[in-house]
Amino acid sequence: GVLVVAIDNLNFDIAKYLLESGANPDGCLWAVVWADEAIPLRMLLAAGSRTELTFGGETPLLYAARLGREGPLRELIRAGARIDVQDRKGRSPLDHARRKRLSPSTLELLGG
Repeated sequence: GVLVVAIDNLNFDIAKYLLESGANPDGCLWAVVWADEAIPLRMLLAAGSRTELTFGGETPLLYAARLGREGPLRELIRAGARIDVQDRKGRSPLDHARRKRLSPSTLELLGG
């Protein structure tokens, strides 16, 4: 939708306006994880975006770990995203984070 386009184009003013106007934030977390942008991620989480939705078999947290996006991964954990999820191949966020050699403090947040 329009919100995803605004976020993909890093137009945070329009994204904020759309969220304040009642746009559904669900389904946009993957775009901000890909962009590795903290501001829209925090906006979506504050607007109630659900962290446990899946797209392509991955939650936003799994996606962040697989891409090695440490900032979004930490934000999602702070927002209450479950760390005990697995992708279709049985890999956890911790498995992906280890493979990407993320920081020890991030691995600890993931239970490692």
